Amino acid sequence: MCKLARMLTIATVISFCPLYAQQAPLSKDPRVHALEHEMQSRRWKLENGLLISWLGLSTDAAANQVEIFDVGGRMLTNLHVLGLVPEAAGVSVYDVSARLGQTIALGAVFRKKGAPERPADTLLVFDFGGKLTSAFSLEPSREISRIAIDAGSNIWTLTMHSGERDPSKVPMVVEYDRSGNTEGEVLTRGMFPLQADIQQENSNIGSVGSGFESGVFWFWLPGLTELVTIQTSNGASAITNTGLPGANMVPMQVVRQRSGHLIAEIHGSVENGSPGIPLYYVWSTTKSWARFDAAACGGHRLLGTDGEQVVFFNFEDRNVCRLEVP
Repeated sequence: MCKLARMLTIATVISFCPLYAQQAPLSKDPRVHALEHEMQSRRWKLENGLLISWLGLSTDAAANQVEIFDVGGRMLTNLHVLGLVPEAAGVSVYDVSARLGQTIALGAVFRKKGAPERPADTLLVFDFGGKLTSAFSLEPSREISRIAIDAGSNIWTLTMHSGERDPSKVPMVVEYDRSGNTEGEVLTRGMFPLQADIQQENSNIGSVGSGFESGVFWFWLPGLTELVTIQTSNGASAITNTGLPGANMVPMQVVRQRSGHLIAEIHGSVENGSPGIPLYYVWSTTKSWARFDAAACGGHRLLGTDGEQVVFFNFEDRNVCRLEVP
């Protein structure tokens, strides 16, 4: 397997590992890239007062794979990720995290031109001016699904799959410092049976939610409906089963308020033929769900939170709408 490398020149650090004889290329594995067809449009998130946009899948080296705006829509910086690796035919960016004026970190998978080799899983770190400061090849079992930078600039990542290893020996969460050195591993994939081999999220069970807020890295797992919180100061973790508000409900977006409450955009199950109009619910730390009215942000979709405010986004005109949820 590729070793975790510590280099500053990305052309040197990114290595495409030969496949094992019995393996098909990971990029062709429908389990790993089940959502790839959904990734060709821009994805958005709200974090640390920033609107972050990225192309999930890109083959154009001239394109801005990552764009970061203030909440007023003014572009602050952008990244040409694919252009950093001339021998790559394409790049998938799974998630991006940023802190204004400080650091941008992302998990990316590069695919080599015309070669049946395993794609290169990477952690890339930039300064806010868009300069690459660190690039690291990752073992397949550390491929990044979600990423968040904490208040001390450490980087927290949720792993994508077990890389054909024993899930009980593969970390669910890996913490890195800003130079890419491993700071810690928390929980194992084997603790989450449905998600043990590979991250499961789709239109019938919902999407993974994650982020960092007030000293806590958190993630929410669909299917299991489990909320996991990790204190970034000491790695202490807690797992809570939130359940869902009702039957045939699919949380397609889950975000967390500073208070610890979850906000969910919930659709009907596609499998049951009733995707319908999205409904919005809040899960409180009293462990119950309550529906709230988001009509004031009609035409918008749930994007994130800003403290206790819930933020909705119109993907057509990039308008932001905020709500106070009781």
